[in-house]
Amino acid sequence: MSGAESPESVLKEISGVFGKSAQLEIVWADGKRLSVPQEKAPGDADPRESLWYQDVARTKGRVPPRLDAGFRGEEAALRLSVPIFDANRWILKGVLSARIGAENLVEAVGKVFVREVQEVVWLMSPDGGVGLGIRAADVPPGDFLQIIDRCAKGVIDGGGVEFVGKEPYLVSVQTLPESGGQVLYPVSLRNLIGPILTDALVGFILAVAGVWVIANIGWGIIGGFVRRIERLSQAAEGLAAGRFDVRVEDSGKDEIGRLAATFNHMAESLRIYMRELEITTREKEAIATELQIAASLQEKALPKTMPRIPGLEVAARSFPAKSVGGDYFDFVYPKKGAVGFVIADAAGKGMPGSLFMSHSRSVFRVISAEDPSPSAMLGRINDFLAEDTGDTDGMFITYVFGLYDAPKQTLTYANAGHFPPLLLSSETGRFSELGAGGLPAGIMAGQTYTEEVVPFKSGDVLVMYTDGIIEAMNTGGAMFGVDRLMNLILARKRESAKQILDGMEAEVRLFSGEAPQHDDMTILVVKCL
Repeated sequence: MSGAESPESVLKEISGVFGKSAQLEIVWADGKRLSVPQEKAPGDADPRESLWYQDVARTKGRVPPRLDAGFRGEEAALRLSVPIFDANRWILKGVLSARIGAENLVEAVGKVFVREVQEVVWLMSPDGGVGLGIRAADVPPGDFLQIIDRCAKGVIDGGGVEFVGKEPYLVSVQTLPESGGQVLYPVSLRNLIGPILTDALVGFILAVAGVWVIANIGWGIIGGFVRRIERLSQAAEGLAAGRFDVRVEDSGKDEIGRLAATFNHMAESLRIYMRELEITTREKEAIATELQIAASLQEKALPKTMPRIPGLEVAARSFPAKSVGGDYFDFVYPKKGAVGFVIADAAGKGMPGSLFMSHSRSVFRVISAEDPSPSAMLGRINDFLAEDTGDTDGMFITYVFGLYDAPKQTLTYANAGHFPPLLLSSETGRFSELGAGGLPAGIMAGQTYTEEVVPFKSGDVLVMYTDGIIEAMNTGGAMFGVDRLMNLILARKRESAKQILDGMEAEVRLFSGEAPQHDDMTILVVKCL
C-alpha cells in the first residue's frame, strides 16, 4: 500500500475481486482490525489468537489454504492468509486474510471448467489436507459420492477411467502442492465422446487439467529427453570403459537424435581407430624389439678393448641419439708397432644411418686390410660406396683415418669431409686442426684424398669426434662449440685418455641439461705417453 490510499480503501478494492460472499480483514500486530464487509466482523475475541493469524505470525510467510469453520451461521469456507511487512520486510505489521464461501467457489470453478459445474464440495484427507470435489452437471450425485469414496480409499490414484456400474467416467485427480489436499473432477466419458472429435477437446483438456496437466505433460516431455540423454550418457560411459561396439538407438530428428547419430559415427570411427592403433602398436613393439636387437648388434660391433700399443693411451665411446646410430669408431693393425684410428659419421640417424654405417664399416674393414695408406684407402672406399649406393639419394659418410707409427712417433692421416680432429701439442700448448682431405665418401666416384704426416710425441693429445659433440645444444638453443671442447682438453691435458673422455662426456651432458640429444655423439681420445 502506497501513495494516498488508505488501508480501508485498498481492502475494499481487493474484496471486489473475491466476490460478494468473501470476507476480507486485516489484523494488525497491535490487535486492531479492519474488515470488509464490517457487519460480518467477529465480536470481542482477539483475532490474534486465531489459528490462521498465529500460523502466519509464526512462519512469517504464506501458509497453505485451510478449511475454516463458519461463524454466525455461515457455512464453511476456504481461508487464505498472507503476511504484511514493513518496507524492509523485517517486521511483521499484520496479516491479510481472505475467507471465500462455497458459493463463490462454485461460481469461480464454473468459469474455469468447460462443462457446467453443478456443485463444489470440500474434501478432508486423513492427514488434515484440504481438497475440492467438483461435480459436473452430467455426473449424478450418487456416482459422484462413489468416486469420492474410491479416491479417499486410494483406489483412484492419479486419475483415469472409472466405471460406476456401467457408466464410464474420466476422473482427473490432482494434488495441491502446499496443503496436500486433492482436486477431484469426474466427467461422463459417454457425453465426452462427441466433443473429443471437435476443437472443444483442446479447451476441455486445458480446462480440466489446468496447470497440473500441463506440468505432467511437461514432465513427460522432459522425462523423455532425460531418458534419451541418459542413454547417451550410459553409452559414453561404456565407450570410455573400452566397449567400442556400444551404440545408441535413437531415430529422432531433433538435436538429441542428431547427437545420437553423431555419437554412433564417432564410436564406429573410434572402434576402427583403436583397431588400427592396436595393429600399429603391435608393429611398433615388433620394430622396437628389432631395434633393441639392432642396437645390441651395433654395440657388439664396436671394439670392446682399446689398442695396446706401448706409449699410447686410447679411449673411445659412442652415444647414439636413438636406439641405433650412424656413428662408429674402429681400430686396425696393419703392422707391428702401428695402429690405425678411424672415426666415421654416416648421414642420417636411426635405422637408415645405422644400416649405411654397418655397410660402410664392412667396406672399411675389407679395404683397410688390403691398403693401409690413409689417402688410398679413403679413395677406394669412396669409389665402392658411390657405385654401390648411387641410387640412394643423400646417403654418404665422413671419415677421419689416422695411422700411428710408434717407432717414428708420427701420425699419418686423411680426412673425407669430417670435422678436423684436434691435436694438442705438449711442447707449444697449442691446437692443430687436422683438416687435410676431400668430399665425404659415397657422393661421387673418382675422388682423391690427400694425407699429411704430423709428429705425435710424448704428452700430445689427439681428440677425434663427430659433430654431435660440438653441436650439442642446451635448452636455450646455444651450441657446445669447438672452443669449449678445446678449453676442456687444455684443462685435462695431464689426465689419462679415459679421464679426458669421461670429462668431455660429463661436460656435454651438463651443458645440454634437459635438452634432448639431437644427434649421435662419438669421441676417440689418443694420448702419447
